Amino acid sequence: VSPPAAILDLTVTATERARYVGEYRLTIPDGSRQTVRVLQEGDQLMVQVVGGAAVRMRSQGAHVFISMNGNRMAFDMSADRATGFMWGAGSRRLEAVRAR
Repeated sequence: VSPPAAILDLTVTATERARYVGEYRLTIPDGSRQTVRVLQEGDQLMVQVVGGAAVRMRSQGAHVFISMNGNRMAFDMSADRATGFMWGAGSRRLEAVRAR
């Protein structure tokens, strides 16, 4: 069994951070939706499911982030702006679409 890959924490510029900041609608398996916000606090990106605490996102490169609580977010990009992301990994990934 190979060891898990190291989690990176790559630098993300202010211009790059602005591409992700926004509000997204995450579709839950039962069909309901939750609001997820990507925020900028200082020079860090944070993710917050509305009603929960904001946690820092660590860049893995190629528009992929891992939050400090272990959630993987792979962003879809169009014209240098995130349009949504896939939350999680493997067969239980959830889709989020930019709301604003």
